[in-house]
Parts: sequence; C-alpha cells; structure tokens
Amino acid sequence: MTARDPIGDAIGELDREITPRRDLWPGIAGRLDTASPASRRSPHVSGWWLAAAAVLVLTLWPRLHVDAPPSPTGGPELTRLDAAYADVRAGLVALVEDRCERLPTTACVPLLDGLAVLDRTVSGLSTALAHLPPDAPQRPALVASYEQTLALARDLSGRVAQL
Repeated sequence: MTARDPIGDAIGELDREITPRRDLWPGIAGRLDTASPASRRSPHVSGWWLAAAAVLVLTLWPRLHVDAPPSPTGGPELTRLDAAYADVRAGLVALVEDRCERLPTTACVPLLDGLAVLDRTVSGLSTALAHLPPDAPQRPALVASYEQTLALARDLSGRVAQL
C-alpha cells in the first residue's frame, strides 16, 4: 500500500505553461525603440580605466603601507583633490536623485552603483595618499589616478544631466 502525496497530486494538476492574456511583445519592442542610447550602453564600457585605477591601488597598497605615521592631512595636494571630489560628488548626487525620481528603478541602479564605485575608488586613493610620504615615488601615479577619477565623475555628471 502506497501513501498518497496530496502536494504531489496538486502539483501534477497544474498547467505546464502560462500563456499571457495578451501579446506582450509590442510593448517591449516599443520601450526598446524609445530607450536612449545612453541607457542602452553598458556601464562597464566607459569605466574600464576605473577598474585599472582600482587594480593600481590594490597592487601598490602593500608597497605604500609604511611604518611611518600617516601625515595628518596628506598634504595640500590631497586636500585640494578631496575638496574637488566633494564638490563634484555633491552635484552628481543631486542630479542622480533628481533623475531617479523620473526614471524607472532599473535605470537608477547603474547610476547608484557607479557612484558607489567612484566613492570606493576615491576612498582608496585618498587613504593611500594620506599614508604616503610626500617624496614617495608612487605619489604622482596615485595623484594622476585621483585626477582621472575626478574627470570620470565630472563626465558622469554631464551624462546624467542629459538623461
């Protein structure tokens, strides 16, 4: 004698396919045709150098970490870069918040992810520069990476403003 399985019986009675009440493709195709080229572009295409900067920071970090106490300010160069990023970021956050009120969530997620990547990159660069002696040979490369990150943030602001 075998035991009956009511759940298995109920699952066996379910339809194997679900057919929509109407054809969904015209609506999908219409939304694809009206999407702007910027929204269809992969966020990874223009940020390749950002990944390179992150790799540079991670690669140089063990060599940058010295036993000397960190500089309290990181020097005037770091102060200038941090202030510039704070200004650019404030404008970018305002733009993203404004656009996210009008755009679908799926369009906002890449913008917020990009902002988070910028923040992590700047944090790593700022920390590395703050712990680096002023005459360290790695300093120019890190400053250049920070300036490139600022340029990317400005470019992203311009692109978000066009949405």
